[in-house]
Amino acid sequence: MTTQITNENEFNLDGVDYVAVPADSDTCKPCAFNWKACHTLNLPRCISETRKDKRNVVFIHKPSMNPLAPPLDLTRPVQTRSGLPVRILCTDRKHEELKVVGLYLNSSGVEVPELWTTDGTFSFLADVSLDLVNVPEPIEPHVHAEIIKDWADNPSRVVESSPDGKNWRTDWTLQWHPQLQYRFKK
Repeated sequence: MTTQITNENEFNLDGVDYVAVPADSDTCKPCAFNWKACHTLNLPRCISETRKDKRNVVFIHKPSMNPLAPPLDLTRPVQTRSGLPVRILCTDRKHEELKVVGLYLNSSGVEVPELWTTDGTFSFLADVSLDLVNVPEPIEPHVHAEIIKDWADNPSRVVESSPDGKNWRTDWTLQWHPQLQYRFKK
């Protein structure tokens, strides 16, 4: 495991960013590491007596700052980042961080109970493969996909294209442009 410590409040462990948040006491329960491995890793300290700022903290996955990433919508179907189906049981668990309770379907076909934050972050040590993401919307084939496919199979057919459905011109390119409409020449 590779750790890059920015300061006592931020670090990166194997490509995953973590940030310190205040803790009510010296409890480890809301921490991403939850006492499973923090004492064996080279991580910043979390107990007030060992910190410069004298605060008790826990470390959580740093929220995504990617403005292009759509926020997780827990009202829509979700899956793990690695593609495993997830069934959400509740999103209001009484817990400081891990409010989402769900079951993911493991590779053996068994539902496994797990906890996530409301932004979909998995609760256990740096395993981003189990973070939640929305199931991608199915990609609808372009309305003219069959014409393009038939045209590619039989290039002797003459195809016309139009940007507006009114002004048609013969298209010799055998390239599909999503902004154009296509038809076989009449």
